[in-house]
Amino acid sequence: MNGRLVALPALIMLLSVARVVAAPAATAPATTGPATTGPASSAEILQELRGFRETGSVLYVAAHPDDENTQLITYLARGRHYRTAYLSVTRGDGGQNVLGPEFGAELGIIRTYELLAARRIDGGRQFFTRALDFGYSKSDRETLQIWDRHLAHPALPRTLAAQLRAAGFADVRAEGRAFLTCALDPESYGGAMLGVIEPYLAGLADIDREEATAWAEEQRALDARGEYFCAVIQACFTATKERPGRAGRLDSRGQVHE
Repeated sequence: MNGRLVALPALIMLLSVARVVAAPAATAPATTGPATTGPASSAEILQELRGFRETGSVLYVAAHPDDENTQLITYLARGRHYRTAYLSVTRGDGGQNVLGPEFGAELGIIRTYELLAARRIDGGRQFFTRALDFGYSKSDRETLQIWDRHLAHPALPRTLAAQLRAAGFADVRAEGRAFLTCALDPESYGGAMLGVIEPYLAGLADIDREEATAWAEEQRALDARGEYFCAVIQACFTATKERPGRAGRLDSRGQVHE
């Protein structure tokens, strides 16, 4: 959106899942599945041995438990022998439970162990962030009151490419899908957000209510002149890394190019 608020807080909405090849190390705390009890079977040992020749890594990111495609994780981890992980942004605390009385934090614990059990089957690793799942939003105002400015990673799209290069990756690329709005249409994403952002800004301690109102009026004036524009971009990043001890370039599929 256009506007005079130079320090306008970033409002990052998680619109959809993204799959990122080779994630940086600066992720939120990770949780992996507990080790299988008892000695490894011959099939498990063979699976580990086959994985030694592959160095490709895949991080699958989605919002909640069960948002992942377990068939894809199985194919990547057990079929292609890539180091594969699923990052669930939340632990499913706000979900529904038709099998028992557990809700909230107790349900989050159950969903956590369900994911850990699933990763032992499909061969992936499991990670979580500290983001809070508070259930279905009753209103946009409720969402902003709970999340406020403490989003999971508000600067990740802007900083991920630099983090990948700093971690030794090359050929870093980004592809985006834009959701564009050229009019203040309340039925569009960009048009509806104005009514959410204005009261949110007015409630912040470091922004005057008059300044927030002036910004909103400026957006309406732009729309009246046919100059209003709002864009939200969904991004997917890929990168490559050389196989240690062997010349050539390793692409995101784990293949070496001399």
